[in-house]
Amino acid sequence: MKVKREQFDVLARDELFDACFEPMLQVYKQRMAEQPIENSTAMKEQFYRELTDGQRALFTFRAYYNHAIQSAAEYYWWSAYFIAQANIWSAIKAGLTYFGDDKLLENIEVTESLLTNRIQPGSPDEFNVKREELDHDKELHSLISDLYDAFVAAAPAAIHLINNKIERHYDDFIVIEE
Repeated sequence: MKVKREQFDVLARDELFDACFEPMLQVYKQRMAEQPIENSTAMKEQFYRELTDGQRALFTFRAYYNHAIQSAAEYYWWSAYFIAQANIWSAIKAGLTYFGDDKLLENIEVTESLLTNRIQPGSPDEFNVKREELDHDKELHSLISDLYDAFVAAAPAAIHLINNKIERHYDDFIVIEE
């Protein structure tokens, strides 16, 4: 993913999280739009293989974060959805390890344990988790709400770690065009 030197040089540290993700997202969306639905899995895998380690860590975490941060119900559903896709869930956890965020990693591992034991998200083919389930299970709602609140509280520190990593190792996240 490329950005012009003059654009990169004027970015504040707290803008790196967005600035390095957006070009990847645009390429991803463009490729998805060009693919028939039956080829989407192969395209996703190819896209992911082309990324650097830093880009993979940023892309998977950010894809999860963008959805999960919206509400406790979204946190619940997107966590279950990605847990059902073991490779993606593992990549999200590996990304947090890459960035050195043990606190957020612990939070999503607790979430994984809870969801695996309580609702058993299964595989993508069997996935039938509904956001509304939280309305009918008060105990699960309370547990997820607590985990979501911890996720929201830990997210700024995670983004700070990510921004620091990008600043120190920008060449693993973006190509600077002179």
